[in-house]
Amino acid sequence: MSSKQKKYALAMLISGGQTGVDRAALDFAMQIGISHAGWCPLGRKAEDGVIPERYLLREATKPLYQQRTQLNVRDSQATLIIQDTTRRSRGTALTIKCSEKLHRPFMVVDITNYDSEEIRNWLARVRPQILNVAGPRLSESHDAAVAAAAILTAILCVDDSSAVRWPPTKPFTRNLF
Repeated sequence: MSSKQKKYALAMLISGGQTGVDRAALDFAMQIGISHAGWCPLGRKAEDGVIPERYLLREATKPLYQQRTQLNVRDSQATLIIQDTTRRSRGTALTIKCSEKLHRPFMVVDITNYDSEEIRNWLARVRPQILNVAGPRLSESHDAAVAAAAILTAILCVDDSSAVRWPPTKPFTRNLF
């Protein structure tokens, strides 16, 4: 089986637009043609100023990163967290906490020790059409941003057969039956 066939076909990738992993994920989606979206803080606030308009993000009602994080977890079917375990990130910890609180599936990927096959297997098991990708900002880990692009390239391809509406009219609840 070729590596292209092993990749998970994704309809939409969402992220919060912060520097680092968020932007690497959005750039990856735009580069290969996966639809992208996401919530960002009011005012399109990021550590480097205003998030560029080329990222098709919706502004939350508050300029708080926490609100953006919770909305992106809520309005996706799963979250892939790409992190550098040699550095601590409060935003990444918040993403994990939101995922647990909202009972959303998530996977934490350590950039120093990950298995692309394991990530693809998790995606195949969870089957999200809309995947939230999160991780540390650039000032917290330049390496995580670089690794995010390589990881996403190894695991994802475009799902041209699925059209999704975002944000959903009501939050996703996974069908357990």
